Amino acid sequence: LRASFERVRQEIERTEAEALRTLDGLLLDAVRVRLVSDVPVGAFLSGGVDSTVAALLIHRAVGDGLTCIFVDNGVMRLDEAE
Repeated sequence: LRASFERVRQEIERTEAEALRTLDGLLLDAVRVRLVSDVPVGAFLSGGVDSTVAALLIHRAVGDGLTCIFVDNGVMRLDEAE
């Protein structure tokens, strides 16, 4: 029974890893298709998860051609800008 459980656990982990790789590739492809530029690209960061993930994907697509700008407007939670 323990061997059967271990096989099922390994299958779930393998399937999850494959799904994550597929999702990562699809997101990166979606960014590359929509982000065509012959000049450096800029992104404003709010400090939240959404803009951070978007900036990460853009950076992976364009490399060092991305400049990120963050402005602390004083309404962020304590230490969130760090």
